[in-house]
Amino acid sequence: MYNLEKHEKLVNSLENHLEDIEREVKAICKLNRNLEKRIEEIEQEEILTLAWLSAYPRGG
Repeated sequence: MYNLEKHEKLVNSLENHLEDIEREVKAICKLNRNLEKRIEEIEQEEILTLAWLSAYPRGG
């Protein structure tokens, strides 16, 4: 009986750790998506800036 209780506690502990890891992975995936969106925004801003500089060169 003792071994069964010990194993149940171990399983519960491992399940809790797994749930924590799953939450962390989901949070990281969300951050990654947000970073990807921000990178796309920055790239678009860069393209617009380069287009603006090409259309209106300095000192020209």
